[in-house]
Amino acid sequence: MYREKLNYIHNNPCTVKWQLAERSEDYLHSSASNYISGYGIYDVELTY
Repeated sequence: MYREKLNYIHNNPCTVKWQLAERSEDYLHSSASNYISGYGIYDVELTY
């Protein structure tokens, strides 16, 4: 369930409703880039 919610949060900026980014890791305020590339603008403790 945790992973499901995390995916929802990461993908939300990419939905038709918001259209804030094409890919979740491209949205500036998303932690998705931390999970995908290992770095981002926020310090995130990764969980898998």
